[in-house]
Amino acid sequence: MSENMEQFLELSVSPLIPSLPDDVTLDIVARVPRSHYPTLSLVSKKFRKLIASPKLYKRRSQLGITQHRVYALLRNRDTGDCRFYILHRKLNSRNRLVIVRSLPPVSYRGSFVSSRWSVVNGLDEVLAAETTQSKWANVVKYGEKKLALFFLKTHDGKKVICCAEIALERRQGGEIWGKMESFDAVIEDGGLFDVMKCVAVTV
Repeated sequence: MSENMEQFLELSVSPLIPSLPDDVTLDIVARVPRSHYPTLSLVSKKFRKLIASPKLYKRRSQLGITQHRVYALLRNRDTGDCRFYILHRKLNSRNRLVIVRSLPPVSYRGSFVSSRWSVVNGLDEVLAAETTQSKWANVVKYGEKKLALFFLKTHDGKKVICCAEIALERRQGGEIWGKMESFDAVIEDGGLFDVMKCVAVTV
């Protein structure tokens, strides 16, 4: 399709918001936190198309409005399925790992190797006791100076997967200090899952 035809089709389609040009609407939506995009996509088919459009994310990048998302690949011990979960952060509420249903189960091959958490200065009293009893721990860096630490913990006789979000600071002498910003049980049935991998994505 020619560029002129594409421009004609765009002009012939009614705007997303009748009283505003689409480029203004695009700028407004680009400034909305991504956590609200699922709700916005329910407004209309046009909004759903905009939310899925690379143009929106390009504009967010141009405006310097990006967010760091943390994904975890969890293996269900009963079924063997590996599914992606996203760390859903809520202000004044508990963080949760929420399954990404739009992504199908994936195969994961390789040996599961437990890792040790080397305590960052300032966190030894907080996390040392928690993680030394865990069989595994996964750490992922996101943003400039933040970490998310996932590990298994027994709470009230029940295994849960916990996540500690840690802000890092390099002090004089090169020492790295950490401050825990949040600590939550993000999966209640922790005994059913292994955290196979964690990744951070900027969107």
